[in-house]
Amino acid sequence: AQRQVEVYGKDKRFIARADLGIVEWKVLLEYDSDERHGPRFWIADDERLDRVEEETGWRVVPVDRFDLRPSNNNLRDRLEKLRPRRMRFFA
Repeated sequence: AQRQVEVYGKDKRFIARADLGIVEWKVLLEYDSDERHGPRFWIADDERLDRVEEETGWRVVPVDRFDLRPSNNNLRDRLEKLRPRRMRFFA
């Protein structure tokens, strides 16, 4: 995974910069802090994520503080579903 991954549209126009990206999978991880991505930002965030996916073909995975807890497998499970089939251990 790489930090601060930039993605561009088909016309080579800058679209977004994500906190983390798995380039080989075309998956972006965007950390949603309570401060910058709380309930009042949800609609704008959803529209932005949809636009990134539509214009670039990259999948966007929102991540919050609960996903980062060692006892939580949610993020691992979501990423496993996005792993390209040829790279899965148990397909």
